[in-house]
Amino acid sequence: CNLFEAGGIATVAGDSLPSIEDLGHAFRASGARQAAICSSDANYVDSAEAAARALKHAHAARVYLMGRPDETQHAAWQAAGVDGFVHAGADVLATLERTLVADAGEAA
Repeated sequence: CNLFEAGGIATVAGDSLPSIEDLGHAFRASGARQAAICSSDANYVDSAEAAARALKHAHAARVYLMGRPDETQHAAWQAAGVDGFVHAGADVLATLERTLVADAGEAA
């Protein structure tokens, strides 16, 4: 996700995976500590909750979803483990700061 790279945060791009279970395995194998779910609105409706749960189960410290949810989705996706949403109009500086602070805390 370009936002994180622009903020000086190294990213690992993943490929589309055949199952949510594969997502958790791929995250663990990546060595990453935080995750961003990047997909289409149609895919989010069907799999954002399961993806967030899989990433949290795989020990993602923070999970971001790249998109603007409606109120119902926002609550459900947060309950599933999404820590933040990145979209047009979002406070991207605060998002980058939280991401960097979380990384620094885990590296310490």
